[in-house]
Amino acid sequence: MAAPGGPGYVHKGRGEHLLAKLRKKPDVPTIPTPETPAIQLQPADSVVAATPAPKKMGRGAALQMLLSKKSAANSSAPVCDKLAKVIQPPQESPTSLQTNLQESGDTKKDISFLTADVAALSFNPANKLGSSGRPIPLLTNNLILKTKPLAAHQYHVSFEPNIDNQYMRFKLLHQHVSMFGRRKQFDGTQLYLPFLLPKNVTLLNACLPTTNDPVQIKVQFVTSLPPNSPQCLHFYNLMFKRIMKILDYRKSNDSYFDDKNAISVPQHHLEVWPGYVTSVTEVDGGVLLSCDVAHRVVRTETALEFIRSSLKRVQNVNEAKQMIIRELVGQTILTRYNNKTYRVDDIDWGLNPLSTFKTTKGEITFKDYYFKNYSLEIKDLQQPLLLHKEKKRRNLDKEPELLCFVPELSYMSGLTDAMRSDFKVMKDVFAHTRVTPTNRVTAINKFVENIRNCKEAYEELTSWGTDLDEHVHSMEGRVLPQEAVIFGNNVKIPLNAEADFGREVTNKSVITGVPFSNWAIIYVKKDSSRVKEFIDTLLKFTRNIGLTVSPPKQHEISSDSSTAYTQLAKSIINSDLQMVVFIFPAARDDRYNAVKKLCCVTCPIPSQVVISRTIGNPQKLKRITQNIALQMNVKMGGDLWTVNIPLKDLMVIGIDVYHESKASSKSVVALCATMNSGHTQYYSRCGFQTHGHEISHVFQPFFNEALIEYKKRNNCLPLKIVVFRDGVGDGQLSLVKSHEISQFTSAIKQWEGYTPGLTYIIVQKRIKTRIFGNIGGRQDNPPPGTVVDKDITRKGLFDFFLVSQHVRQGTVSPTHYIVLHDSSELKPDYIQRIAYKLTFMYYNWPGTIRVPAPCQYAHKLAQLAGQNIREEPNKLLSNRLFFI
Repeated sequence: MAAPGGPGYVHKGRGEHLLAKLRKKPDVPTIPTPETPAIQLQPADSVVAATPAPKKMGRGAALQMLLSKKSAANSSAPVCDKLAKVIQPPQESPTSLQTNLQESGDTKKDISFLTADVAALSFNPANKLGSSGRPIPLLTNNLILKTKPLAAHQYHVSFEPNIDNQYMRFKLLHQHVSMFGRRKQFDGTQLYLPFLLPKNVTLLNACLPTTNDPVQIKVQFVTSLPPNSPQCLHFYNLMFKRIMKILDYRKSNDSYFDDKNAISVPQHHLEVWPGYVTSVTEVDGGVLLSCDVAHRVVRTETALEFIRSSLKRVQNVNEAKQMIIRELVGQTILTRYNNKTYRVDDIDWGLNPLSTFKTTKGEITFKDYYFKNYSLEIKDLQQPLLLHKEKKRRNLDKEPELLCFVPELSYMSGLTDAMRSDFKVMKDVFAHTRVTPTNRVTAINKFVENIRNCKEAYEELTSWGTDLDEHVHSMEGRVLPQEAVIFGNNVKIPLNAEADFGREVTNKSVITGVPFSNWAIIYVKKDSSRVKEFIDTLLKFTRNIGLTVSPPKQHEISSDSSTAYTQLAKSIINSDLQMVVFIFPAARDDRYNAVKKLCCVTCPIPSQVVISRTIGNPQKLKRITQNIALQMNVKMGGDLWTVNIPLKDLMVIGIDVYHESKASSKSVVALCATMNSGHTQYYSRCGFQTHGHEISHVFQPFFNEALIEYKKRNNCLPLKIVVFRDGVGDGQLSLVKSHEISQFTSAIKQWEGYTPGLTYIIVQKRIKTRIFGNIGGRQDNPPPGTVVDKDITRKGLFDFFLVSQHVRQGTVSPTHYIVLHDSSELKPDYIQRIAYKLTFMYYNWPGTIRVPAPCQYAHKLAQLAGQNIREEPNKLLSNRLFFI
């Protein structure tokens, strides 16, 4: 292998290198036969020197070569003054193309290789239909995409010499617009046409616009695509990207926004850009376009206005500059003249708009550059410039450049933490972003209308033989039977349509109440009166919910520092103490992290942190105190409520992975397993792994520990095990099946004669699917317990959508469940109802949540370990829900 930057080295992305390694054929030595000698001897004078293969190079090296050639070339004598005619070599079999691509290593857009093997993941789709519950008419945010039998024809495009710059590839191919027409889709490697070219292989000559150097383009036929093929779905998504561009929507990540119809929120200096996010997928009902409403919140405050307001707040200029650096560096700015976002890495106080920088045509000031290129006049000529360091380039020999931006032309992007914590700001923003089902359906239908009313956009759609339904897709779902929540003394409370039991929690006894006989509370002196009211309320209003509370040991400290709290707590923690309650004067991360690390790692004990302001309102104190008492009871091992899950000897496991935003931090994987028939007691473990990795290798030892604990408590092992795995995307399904499920089966094999049923279910929250009730032509949120297991479910997968929550504002989001493995052979009805029942079992909320409770507990544990204590919790706490 050539050294980076050396002869023959090709700069590739990480994905290209991995694909090239996967596709590389093993070296097979050639064994000469007796009839044919291994080496043919030739006379010395007949030896011909081998022609060296053309060198491939990265973008940086190619540009450097082109620039040097351009400077030496005579501008009046171009290398090629016109495009050559089409050259048609002997036809090549289309079936050989895949082999050729693999051997050449050009696998940049080989979609079929990247697509998961759905057949290997799925069960018989007929087995996924449930029957329990009552039918309900529904709408979804999907539109039927009408297609023809062969939707498009796929060609692979290569360039000789290789052109790494994707923009330049577009320019070169566009030189032959007369051959391909304007109705084509090209992503830099794959070309999709609505018609067949005369030959399977077409060679074209083109010229680099910068140097007039000749480039040969090879267009090779791959296949004709049926509408449900992975390549065609990729093509359809490219087509809708093109349609969005025609409609003049601005792209941001995967969404497209209409900044021309921005909604102003002037009282907070904000704008809300309406938009859409689209995706074409194949489902049981055919090929559908998923279209959902999206919003982008943009601040109308420029970076210059932010700097000026900061300078006014602080008298000392140097202190003001330091404060501005602290608050501005790391923020994202939006430059509206090109609609791009950049991260602020530094501020250069020595530069201003009159400073100059070099271009290919000489030096120019920032002021003149923006006026000449964007017709923007900069007014403040003394403002400093913002700096952004480019990401590492493909040319490793060249350092990333620093880009300079004028604060006056740079808008602050996104909401600050202060804005997010401001109730009035969020209320005004939510008024525009929380869209009701009726308005969401209207907006989606309006999107279709916009395409039809735009001649160019509609021609782009129909020229490929495709069209969209005018209205969103209708279907039928089911509403599962409503549940009854079971409290202490076996009191069963049937729930209403909203599945809310907040009132019952405050007047019904818990299932198991742990006596608060030996607990301590630590607080600063200024909060002593609030602490007294809190303790009095706790002693007075907890008997009616089945809790026995004795007065705590009170410890007053003079300082609110982290050290003061942790030192005192460490001195009083002993084996007899049940719980430590910390009253903080204000929320502060360093203080919270310090006490949690002490209580979860160093001196393992359940702990509760309460902000003084929370218990400072006398009108809300009773309700808040009861909720705190319930949470403390759970952390000490008590049970609050349950629902009836009739399957006996069942263990339910929740798994989630937490990823810290900082690249230097490690990711945390957590596993929480139920230990009793009521699924109220848990055994939990978590571990650290490489940052950003979702797939984990720690499940086998964690699961084995859970089995040991289950047997210790129940004198038997579970006969059925249901795993809910959160946080896995579609592209990781096959990896989960091959790597994670095998860890569970391996752990089971370690127990001689033990053959339980194992059901492994993926839980997906970040989905684009929306489901609306459609009763009497009126769109509304469907009730909790709504299940959809046909029409919009994935073709070839055992999956279903479940709406488990009730929301009072906006549109409810369903959760997508994919059954990857089921040796328990549970009926679809059982799986759907278990998933729904477990959404009632999260003890931090008296109602249903979006995912099964074991998943949410795993998320809370992983987040606590990764964000706050940054270590594995002490194993002595594994039998408690100490992290909720």
